Amino acid sequence: MRVPVYPDDLKRNRGFKSLAKKLQTHWCGPSSVSLLFVQDVLAKGFGYRDYRDLEQSSNLRMAHELPPSEADTRLAIKSAIHIALGSEFHADLAKLERLVGALPISSLVAFNRMQVACDIIQSFQKTGQVPPLTAKQLRLIKRVIDVSGNLRDQAIFACMLADMRRGEFLMATVQGGNAVYRRKFTSINAWESLPSSCGAAVDQYLKSSRVPEGGYLFHSTHDSKKPMSPLTLTKICASWAEKAGIEAGLLSPHSIRKSGQDLAIKFALSLGHVPKMSTRAYIGDLLKPPVR
Repeated sequence: MRVPVYPDDLKRNRGFKSLAKKLQTHWCGPSSVSLLFVQDVLAKGFGYRDYRDLEQSSNLRMAHELPPSEADTRLAIKSAIHIALGSEFHADLAKLERLVGALPISSLVAFNRMQVACDIIQSFQKTGQVPPLTAKQLRLIKRVIDVSGNLRDQAIFACMLADMRRGEFLMATVQGGNAVYRRKFTSINAWESLPSSCGAAVDQYLKSSRVPEGGYLFHSTHDSKKPMSPLTLTKICASWAEKAGIEAGLLSPHSIRKSGQDLAIKFALSLGHVPKMSTRAYIGDLLKPPVR
């Protein structure tokens, strides 16, 4: 686990520096400590070797990393404090819990950006007023996902474009070494193979992730026996939007699925083909880079 830290977080009285100062002021060890000591401890809690490593990494920040949950971050900070103090730790555990629990972690750039993006997406989802994505925007999203090299994200995106609903691919499982799902809004409640148009991306992901038999195709990062949560999926979409330079509210599993299918239908109609027989066949062509 590593918490993304940005240069703005290292400015005086901002982000990381503010958190470190609060920890130093209310330090629960047997004696007072220097700010540098606290910065090293906090950096280790954030997943870095020390403060210097964190500082150097902030200048090379992969600006669109997903931050871990606030709960996991606080747990890691508490663990770092325990390790730093070792046998000298005699503090009241309840006091430590209150201290770390009161840290304004959401003030960090990574958490702030993610929360704003998620709020925008959820607001659009509630009102249903989501403008369709263009073919250019879909290509941008595909490009940033491909560049990331994240096979899981590539498989998720492929499922969306294959006209699969969020609940369908999040609840998909592995049976007999293959990914299967139950289609919604049909009278048949049987497991079936994923659409062929997303097969290659899903197969590649399966080979690298080694999802166990009966396991969820896209499982929770905290519990492999549980499916990925809708909130985590929303955060993933928000990270795609930021990387692609697209307004966060435009990007959701529904908007990607709907936009991809709408564009495929229009493309099929322009060629005089029957949409229902052609939509999935044209998805791949839609996302190919335009010929120059």
